[in-house]
Amino acid sequence: MLACQRLGLVGKQPPEHITEHALDAADVDRDEPSENAATVAAHFAYGIGNGAAFALVARRLPGSAVTRGLIFASGLLLVSYEGWVPAARILPPLRSQAPGTAWTLVAGHVTYGAVLGAVAGSR
Repeated sequence: MLACQRLGLVGKQPPEHITEHALDAADVDRDEPSENAATVAAHFAYGIGNGAAFALVARRLPGSAVTRGLIFASGLLLVSYEGWVPAARILPPLRSQAPGTAWTLVAGHVTYGAVLGAVAGSR
């Protein structure tokens, strides 16, 4: 995601939007460094939590370990960016995102899924 941002494909990353929305809803005062730290922590926690969920369902998914990770991450992408994120009025659905943002989200979830499957899916 950082590489896509540095290439100019995306401005503010979607996890930043989500974290800002949550902090605003909680009426939390913050500065830029603490907001960035909260974004990183929240995104890692979300990824770790979903990695644990993957461990529970991986054996029920078809294909190789990496394929299972890709299937899971694709589902996560759709549930998040076509589901709860637009429902919470944080960002528009994935299909309505700017192409650079949409492709950044897809690339990030493909990377997450492939690594998740390779590391956790074969256990």
